Amino acid sequence: MKKLIVLGVALCMAVAANMRIGCKVSVKGEELDGLYSPAEVKACIAVAESAAEEILLRENTLPAPELRYSLTFASPCGDRNALSEALLLSSSGVEKLYSVTAKGTKLGYVSDGDALRSALEARIEAIRPDSALSGAYSGKIDISPVYTAGRAVTDIGDMVLLVSGMAPIMYYTDENDIIVG
Repeated sequence: MKKLIVLGVALCMAVAANMRIGCKVSVKGEELDGLYSPAEVKACIAVAESAAEEILLRENTLPAPELRYSLTFASPCGDRNALSEALLLSSSGVEKLYSVTAKGTKLGYVSDGDALRSALEARIEAIRPDSALSGAYSGKIDISPVYTAGRAVTDIGDMVLLVSGMAPIMYYTDENDIIVG
């Protein structure tokens, strides 16, 4: 009997030694994927608060995230970047936009980078001459996420025209001819 008690205590200690505290995090009512350690959450809050203060040029307090703690055998596996971004965007006055640059010239901001990419690709196809096999913009186009406070946003259609003006579309034929679109 004594051996069973000792074995039971040893088993409980082994289980307890391998348990970790993890938390599920919700920001503004939306639960993020993954499990985070309390230290990770604290670090992400500090990063997001610091970034918000730099963007807004004033001291800022983020809305507190909702944390649900649990014991688990799994290691924390949450995406720290996703948590930091969600916390930053929960700050009043901070928004995520996409900076658009064509051939090294900054053209402005749009609210949806994926929609702009799709519209740019659609423009290549929409005006493609029948003799052209393929087409591409004539310069590097960069669409990068930025976190900002109150920037003017350009309409997607207008931005497509701006990009097309800065980096005209070049079409290529099967005879290696180039047609400027």
